[in-house]
Amino acid sequence: MWSFKSSYCVVLMEFSSKQLGVYALIAIFILSTIAIYFGRAGSSQEVAHSTQLISGYATASATLSSYDPTLELKSTTDATEKKIKELKEQGKIIQNIKTSTSTLLTVSDANDIPQIASILQSAGAKVFAQATINTGEITFVSASGTQTLESFAYRTSLEPVFAQGEKMDVTFSAKVLDGHIYSYSTPSLVPSSSIQLQVTPKDVQINSSTTQILIPFEKRNLNLQNFNQSDLLNYSRRSFITFAQPVADSTLQKISLNKPSYITSLQPTSFSINSEFTNSSTITQYLSSYDLQPIFPPSILNIKSQNNSELVQNFLNHFNEINATQTTTYTLEFTMPNSIEYENKTYSFPKDLAYFQSQTLPVDGYVLTINAEPVRTRIARYSVVSYGPSQ
Repeated sequence: MWSFKSSYCVVLMEFSSKQLGVYALIAIFILSTIAIYFGRAGSSQEVAHSTQLISGYATASATLSSYDPTLELKSTTDATEKKIKELKEQGKIIQNIKTSTSTLLTVSDANDIPQIASILQSAGAKVFAQATINTGEITFVSASGTQTLESFAYRTSLEPVFAQGEKMDVTFSAKVLDGHIYSYSTPSLVPSSSIQLQVTPKDVQINSSTTQILIPFEKRNLNLQNFNQSDLLNYSRRSFITFAQPVADSTLQKISLNKPSYITSLQPTSFSINSEFTNSSTITQYLSSYDLQPIFPPSILNIKSQNNSELVQNFLNHFNEINATQTTTYTLEFTMPNSIEYENKTYSFPKDLAYFQSQTLPVDGYVLTINAEPVRTRIARYSVVSYGPSQ
């Protein structure tokens, strides 16, 4: 209800429970961000007795006290969307909302956040959560020496690799006044050293595949409506030419005064060509009088399906006059072994189904080379470097 000085106006707004949930979820993220921002903003203030401030570096053992029951996904894939749907069916995700920059998820139990995050990360998403962290006693090191400070709690956004109640080490820069922390930077987890491992994955299968076909400039006007599975195609027709070096302004002016109708616009690095015009020889001959050598970029057709080898062959048979080149990228799904030995230590892997992209089909005995980040006795996160024979 709003009131005005000269009159009174009552506006009744009815919201469905779904709308209220949407606004509540967005509000949680906004308020969390504001809280973090003001925490950081306040940490930059100085006081009149600046000579009493001691700058230094702090470390502490900390405990992840709790997560907010929300997750923020900065990037998603088709595999991610599939996993979100499965988690909603299982009741682990209550609601998902897409914004212009991310996807926000509400989970039914904050204790499940590390597990849910692991599933979504394995499917290609970047996942963050808002957490409250309590430190133990703080060791503060400065030019004046080392001292022990009282513990404190703070909120931060992080990749949720730790379970609630799990301990970790944190570091941050700080300013101390009369034995107490006056201001500090946002603490960060002490990074584990990244290690490279070769791992034999289990149950490697093709989840989906995308074949990229490069269509020559002269053949780019494809009539895909006559192709019976055109809904699985994504075609980027390129009706322009480029140059190895920018065209001089004086040359552009000369061409603009007497350009043929098939050149629709001029830029120093590219000329737009009428979409119906396909004679590259005519273009080359015309531009040779200006000592220009055009480059004709191929148009790009992507064919995507769960198993697209037959679909690709059907396309090539349908357009058999096209001298096209093709490259197929497979999205392979797999699970990691339960554990791996490295330098006399045993590390466990997440047990969830994971995905990676490769131009190699699944082969028995092939290994994954990964960059892994261990946290105590488990691999918290990893990225696939390559897939192939053991080296």
